[in-house]
Amino acid sequence: MFNKRPTFFRYLTISPDDRHWGLFITTAGYSRTHPASAGYPPEKHPSAYHFEWGQGRILDEFQIVHIVRGQGTFESATHGKVKLKGGEALLLFPGEWHRYKPNPKTGWDEYWIGFDGSIPRQLLDKKIFRLGAPVFRPEDSGHAIQELYQRAIETLEHEPAGYTQILAGLTYQMLALLRALALSSGTKTTQNDLIVRLLKIAITEHLAEKIDWNETAKSLGVSYSTMRHVFRKHTGLSPHQYQIQQRLNKARLLLNSTDGSLKTIAQSVGFECSFHFAHLFKRKTGRSPGDWRRDVRGGNWIEKTSFRKKRKKKQTSDHSKKVNG
Repeated sequence: MFNKRPTFFRYLTISPDDRHWGLFITTAGYSRTHPASAGYPPEKHPSAYHFEWGQGRILDEFQIVHIVRGQGTFESATHGKVKLKGGEALLLFPGEWHRYKPNPKTGWDEYWIGFDGSIPRQLLDKKIFRLGAPVFRPEDSGHAIQELYQRAIETLEHEPAGYTQILAGLTYQMLALLRALALSSGTKTTQNDLIVRLLKIAITEHLAEKIDWNETAKSLGVSYSTMRHVFRKHTGLSPHQYQIQQRLNKARLLLNSTDGSLKTIAQSVGFECSFHFAHLFKRKTGRSPGDWRRDVRGGNWIEKTSFRKKRKKKQTSDHSKKVNG
């Protein structure tokens, strides 16, 4: 995601239907702050979100901020000041003064999503989440949170039907992961847990690429057989099988939310041969990619596609008549 462009964000207009849903999204995005960058946060954000370190800010909503890489500092009225590092997440609360910034020596990459509604307010009222515990160290769950952010960004980019409700569902999943972390805090992370977490991150970041598993194992300080055994024990899949599964998950999302051709989608998730992609997709899901898209998107997509084909055919015909006089 960060390789495509360093910054992406959206601020959403909230409709009455969004509010009735119980959890609605106000903003989401990601940014890369390079070492020694001047000023943080980046410009072009609305004044209600922008802040200076010396003053901090108070939001009227919740936000989940996930630091992917780098280091920095966070401080809030209730929690005090703490150092941050890559892999950690912040849960920011409405009405709570806070401030945070990357270390100028390291910079950082971050995702964020802003939200509000009766559901998160109730979770706060019932002390499911507490003002004094805004920092989470996701360990292995950090990969799952990052996946949810990537799906949220892709949903924002393509805006499929019902996309605001899709975003609300993804955010609720993030909250569930943070809650699970709060309940399991203090659990010791083993070396095997670390291997699995780092390997998942490597697969996600290089999803469409051919990975040298032996070199990957070497970078983790273990043999390939050990890496494969540990990963399979934790996930039920070999690293390669897990990569295939994640590629197909990404393909399903693209089929749901874009009009890209099957060949384009296959190549974007790492399949050089669209026939092999279609065969594998059907074997894993029980449906061909085309059937999956039609079933999920229904008549509107079929009608829209048919209209586009007819319009293209008409344009070609009109052009031919013009050329031939």
